[in-house]
Amino acid sequence: MQSPRLTLVTGNDLRHEYFIRRINARHPVQSVFIESKNYPSLPSTTTEAENAWHWFFQRRKEYEEREFAPARNWPGVNHPVYEPLQPGGLKREGFLEKLQCAAPDLVLLFDCGLVGEPIINAFPGRILNLHVGLTEEYRGSSCNFWPIHDERLDCLGATILKIDPGIDTGAILAKDTVNIETGDDEQSLIGKTIKLGVELMERVLKQWQSGDWKAHTPESPGVLFQRKDLGPEAMLTVRRLVEGPRWQQLLAQHCG
Repeated sequence: MQSPRLTLVTGNDLRHEYFIRRINARHPVQSVFIESKNYPSLPSTTTEAENAWHWFFQRRKEYEEREFAPARNWPGVNHPVYEPLQPGGLKREGFLEKLQCAAPDLVLLFDCGLVGEPIINAFPGRILNLHVGLTEEYRGSSCNFWPIHDERLDCLGATILKIDPGIDTGAILAKDTVNIETGDDEQSLIGKTIKLGVELMERVLKQWQSGDWKAHTPESPGVLFQRKDLGPEAMLTVRRLVEGPRWQQLLAQHCG
């Protein structure tokens, strides 16, 4: 069975490099578009909340260096062409033409901006998104953070879906939840959703090869979160949870 020609669209952090390297270790990736992001400045808040913000991102950096940086040494099937994109570049004039020149069988998205309808129409049913969350519960941004914040660890998972004009509202090709262990913290749980998402994407690619992929309509729309919703106060809530007595109780409830 012939592997699909792939174009990837993702970000420029270690988790994104892990995604690229893992897919290209098994399938020929022809081109990769790397979208840079403009993160909002830290809003005015309490010192405790600001400290929690820095606490979270420092811990994320340490986790990703440990878990995702080794992917840089993985051999690849292909030597894809890399091209940078400015923030919002997926909707800018010229991006569609670049995609069409790459002539992919499938376009795979992970943690990037919204795709406009002209691109969706040009590749009907062939643009897939790796969503680190369960779209029927959490849609939009940071959907592997909010279940922790909300103490809904059973909603930590990943979904592979076909892109449509909505935000994470497309037909679902694969979904699953992560395995929770007593030694987990917020970063390991978030990391597990990324690893699971890549595994699910690989499963979907095999189904495409065999002509056996099936999609179903989401049963519920899920709650929509935007990037602006993720602020220091939310980080503080998670820090207090992880460092407090409730955390081990919560893990124990969801283990196995």
